[in-house]
Amino acid sequence: MNSDLFKVFRNDLGFELEIVLLDIKDTHLDSVKDYIELLETYKPKSIGVNLCNSEDKSEILNSYLIGNQNIVTCDCQPNSDKGTSKIISPKNQVTHFKTDKDSYFEIQLSDKPNELKERNNEVERINYRAEDRYVTAQLSEVERMDSEFLKGKTILIGFLQDSLVTPMNYWYDSNKNIIGDMSDTQISANIISTINRNEFINEVPLVIKMLIILIISLFCAGVIRLVRTKYLILDILLGLTILIALNLLSGYIIVFAFSKNYYLQLHEMATVLIVISILSIYWNIKDKHVSLPNINPPTQD
Repeated sequence: MNSDLFKVFRNDLGFELEIVLLDIKDTHLDSVKDYIELLETYKPKSIGVNLCNSEDKSEILNSYLIGNQNIVTCDCQPNSDKGTSKIISPKNQVTHFKTDKDSYFEIQLSDKPNELKERNNEVERINYRAEDRYVTAQLSEVERMDSEFLKGKTILIGFLQDSLVTPMNYWYDSNKNIIGDMSDTQISANIISTINRNEFINEVPLVIKMLIILIISLFCAGVIRLVRTKYLILDILLGLTILIALNLLSGYIIVFAFSKNYYLQLHEMATVLIVISILSIYWNIKDKHVSLPNINPPTQD
């Protein structure tokens, strides 16, 4: 269900035309400096560079990036205050990003860090777009790109090699060893887009979640008790029908909440409904077998 919320059940968020991704996979690192200098003449809103997946080094490029205050460079040291804000799980999955510092790479490149701070959350869930919803090109093609199109855009430069797993991955909910579906730079673009467009996904509080489970469970028990019949097999079939219907209802509630940018998890719902259904059917059967009072016949003197 988690991945389906992003891939199937929600409306398409559309194209993100304010962020441009430039891949440096086929570009020598020493040449990247020249392309960035050309990009600066196009007057983009900001330029971010992430070289963390590069095995090569370039003193020319490093010196240029350190000396250029107009370029935001991602610090590749683990847990750096100026590194990426994304949170990588032990399974190499990325669903959230950190918001506790303004110095993170993506937050420096965003337009609305103050609005993010006002939400008062230490982490936020990334509202992913599909890969094909971003403008992507090779850095070496910059000379042939329309300078007017790049003007005022956020430019992200990095290796667009799929290495991390996101909820957009077809196998996301499986227990297999999953091949990555997005790169560092693509995930950074999704984080920046989530902030800039104020498309945050709000986590439903635990109290509300438990209240929903309680209400549906009580409703399940009440309906099964009300529709009881004098036939055992019919009671069981009705109980199963009600169980399936309420599980579908809980799925609809999850999808509806997500359409309103609320993330609701009801993993316990199915188990709770099964237990409630079994107990309710058991009570129905027990009620039918209430024994009549045992009346002894009168004895003759």
